[in-house]
Amino acid sequence: MTLLLTVLLLCQAEPSEAAKKARAGLDAVRVEVKKLEDIQERMGKMREQFQAGSDDEERLKKLARLRDDLIKEFQAIRVTTVKAMDELIASTTEALKAAPEDPGLLDVRSEAYLIYGKFDLALPDLAKLVKLRPDDKALIFKVARLERDLNRFEAAAAHIEVYLKLDEKNVEARVLLA
Repeated sequence: MTLLLTVLLLCQAEPSEAAKKARAGLDAVRVEVKKLEDIQERMGKMREQFQAGSDDEERLKKLARLRDDLIKEFQAIRVTTVKAMDELIASTTEALKAAPEDPGLLDVRSEAYLIYGKFDLALPDLAKLVKLRPDDKALIFKVARLERDLNRFEAAAAHIEVYLKLDEKNVEARVLLA
């Protein structure tokens, strides 16, 4: 078993330099997206404080200033994040012209599209990845869930059936198929 696992790990190709660069870009974008989520959470807490009300006018002014600062910070990060995401997708698309079957590039671009909320654009890359990695259960299940979420039930069912051939006892997959 250990020998088989070692052989499988050795057979997996190292990601290309373009894929490594794209992955680093995606990781940087994720950091910025996390900052945006944190700001939204802080704004939600601040909204609760406003709704709680207060007779202290100074406190309300301070909260308003903090809210305005958070909005400015959010907008600045959002602009740079959108620009970085657009550049990441463009550079990955360009790199895929030279290496259309590079799984690292396909993976990065599909993840970028998913983060961006462009689910329909992620599906072709994910379909190529499934062809390149037909035994990747996590990938197949991810595609099945995405297709289900996009109301592509027949395609989702087909991927779940493929998944169940690899892991026939998975309860979540069986429920998704039902």
